[in-house]
Amino acid sequence: MAATLTRRLLLLASVLFSGSCYAEDKEQAIFDFITQGKPEEALAVLSLSECERYLEACASLGAGLLEYDPYAESGKKFLSRAAEGGHAQAKVIIGGFLIEGTLFDQDPAAGIALLEEAVELGASEGMFYLANEYTKGTHVEKDDVKALELYARASDMGHIYAPYNAGVLHWDLYKDCRTTERYFELGATYVADALKALEEIRTQEPCASLLESGRYLPDTLFDDVLELQASATQETLDGLYEYGVSETDELKLKYTFNTNDERMAESLAETLIGLGYSSEFSYAPGSDSVYVVSGWTIPVPVSRESAANWTESMCRIGFSHDAEFTGWGTKPAQ
Repeated sequence: MAATLTRRLLLLASVLFSGSCYAEDKEQAIFDFITQGKPEEALAVLSLSECERYLEACASLGAGLLEYDPYAESGKKFLSRAAEGGHAQAKVIIGGFLIEGTLFDQDPAAGIALLEEAVELGASEGMFYLANEYTKGTHVEKDDVKALELYARASDMGHIYAPYNAGVLHWDLYKDCRTTERYFELGATYVADALKALEEIRTQEPCASLLESGRYLPDTLFDDVLELQASATQETLDGLYEYGVSETDELKLKYTFNTNDERMAESLAETLIGLGYSSEFSYAPGSDSVYVVSGWTIPVPVSRESAANWTESMCRIGFSHDAEFTGWGTKPAQ
């Protein structure tokens, strides 16, 4: 990762200028010397005391010197000075080093903090690597929704690797064929796995029929959804009964549906309100195409038979509005 990030910063340095011709000349000279294998000459172009004035040149010099072992310590000093001065890409590189323990003593917390600062500065690389951390959950609490938000932002900014990751995660979270297809399509030009995934989602079920039919939930998937939710209901009831809930009790249930059509989301919410339920809809976290319809029911019997019948009715109500019933939960103490 270190070498990859360093090279990206060095390339960025050739086009990111601080605004003055003198600064531009320094950056160009550093870039030329580094790419020509002349780190000593590059080091002579700029002193540490000049970093605040020539921030881009300072970051470029630090990144370039890391490629040469005898000059790595000097590179770290220049890169650190650039990061302290607010250079977003320098923060990304050092943040990655700190997390991995490369060149710098390992300090994941400090590395995460630098990535967060880079994200605040609008660095797509920072978004990508911070999203990776949220996906892995090693140094921060695992949070796939937060990771997807970051991958999506990086994708919108043109990051070439983020769309594939966003597509994989969006599918895992929402099983939304259209948005997943869009992410894979964005990444297919640069990432072989994205091209392969794009071909699969367009030719294999469950998405092939949906993408062709235009429905969010095609006929062919309804039985699968019904079976999945019927099984999930029984598992939830097992947990409730163990907690002390009786089959003769009635509880308010928190339900959710997904759809990709705002009109259908609104219509579904109105239908549920007509049943006496509370209901609202909004975009799913990290998505600009999937709507979540959610709310609370009136008290519902939680015997196995009654809950199973209610689950089936919710699946069918959802299907009639081209929405997928994605499950329910509750609070035992009501």
